[in-house]
Amino acid sequence: MKQITTEIIVDEDNQQLELFGTPMFPCKAYYSDVNKFVTGDISWHWHEEIEVILVESGSIHLYLDDSDFILNEGDAVFINSNVLHYIKSHKSDKCTLNTLVFNKSLIAGGVQSVFEQNFVNPIVQNKNLNTVIFYKYTTWGKEAKDYIHKAFVEFEESKFGYEMLVREYLSHMWYVMLKNIQDLNLNKKSINNLNSDRIKSMLSFIHKNYNKQITLNDISKSVNLSERECLRCFKSTLGISPIQYILKYRVSIAVKMLSESKDSITVISDTVGFDSPSYFSKIFKRFIGTTPSQYRKKSTF
Repeated sequence: MKQITTEIIVDEDNQQLELFGTPMFPCKAYYSDVNKFVTGDISWHWHEEIEVILVESGSIHLYLDDSDFILNEGDAVFINSNVLHYIKSHKSDKCTLNTLVFNKSLIAGGVQSVFEQNFVNPIVQNKNLNTVIFYKYTTWGKEAKDYIHKAFVEFEESKFGYEMLVREYLSHMWYVMLKNIQDLNLNKKSINNLNSDRIKSMLSFIHKNYNKQITLNDISKSVNLSERECLRCFKSTLGISPIQYILKYRVSIAVKMLSESKDSITVISDTVGFDSPSYFSKIFKRFIGTTPSQYRKKSTF
């Protein structure tokens, strides 16, 4: 059955910590209401698996490490392996997504098979192809997104033999995508690959040290950049400054502690790296919309 998700759990490198299916059937389906995520968005993360998303209602703003897109109801997107991405709703009170995350082996078959070598690896191993958008107003885009929808429905219903149908529909989606991007220069070098590596390293440093009083200088030194270049790289890729990201990350950790522990707000404030409970409360309300004490009361019901 599909899984309703309201939070993305990542490790210190922002890699999503999740078992996507089983070794026998490496695929998982998610139904998500973006506005019901704790922070109101799906935070920056990445995973080895491939992800396809169909916007069921509303619209989303999808950010990658080198670009961003607006996707409306009925549009879909393919996100390649190991691509850093972030999603928030776009001008909508309700924004729901149907998502499938799967390992390439689901459609590639055995190692060094003709499917893997000729059709799957040319996409998955191409570091310059982060995403493919399936717009509903294009013939092939509609065809690809319809296959995603069919795969999601089969997974949701989980009737006898659904695994075969999910694999079949995702293979059809892959074929449509591959056939229609042949005119793209997939060997073109991207200047953003270096930025992506830098961002992943900086996020790793922040996640290891978020509870300390780290500065822009500390972050820039972790990747041997000047403060100015560090700031530019961060803002051009993630859209916010390193310091704003640190604050938001601290708040996300605090949210879990408020829900899962009985520690006092003062203790939580200190644990996640804030100088004072009053400043913690101010920043928490900025991101979550309520004070820490109000959030804790709500989460106990």
